[in-house]
Amino acid sequence: MEKLNKSILLALLVVCLASCTEKRGKDCDIYLPKGFSKNYIIIFYNQKDGVPKEINKVGKRVYRIPTSGVLFSQFEQQLDVSFKEEVYFLDKNNRLTLIKDYYYSKYHGEGTDENKVYTFSGFFSDKEGFGYSCDFRFVGKVDEIIEKDGLIKPLANTQHIVDSIVHARGWVETQQ
Repeated sequence: MEKLNKSILLALLVVCLASCTEKRGKDCDIYLPKGFSKNYIIIFYNQKDGVPKEINKVGKRVYRIPTSGVLFSQFEQQLDVSFKEEVYFLDKNNRLTLIKDYYYSKYHGEGTDENKVYTFSGFFSDKEGFGYSCDFRFVGKVDEIIEKDGLIKPLANTQHIVDSIVHARGWVETQQ
């Protein structure tokens, strides 16, 4: 019996140590204005002239995306850490409606509805040497975002928007 107790304690110790190795970032809430019509969300981080940092009552970062779909934030980008991110529509009465993540719903047994609006995990760009880091994700119905071959439809357009902003702000060396 004593051997069994030592084995259980050793197993618990291993599990505890393994769980301590994951780096945790700050969970995030992303608020989209009701009627948001863009199919992308782009957040630029570490912007001195960006929207000031906001933390909600439960300690989550808050990103309030404007109707343009592009937010310049003073928050630092969270790289190499795990965190939970939820996207909501925010109406004029400050009521929140969760927009579920398509891939989470699809692969965690919740099923998906072709007529429902989802968020789609995006990409990040860490170009601190050029003065910016950003990530982008997509919002819309499945057929508006996903090609039949699984590719993201608005990806090229979104990358063009990022490139245009980067050039307009002078974050990239210009070719002469």
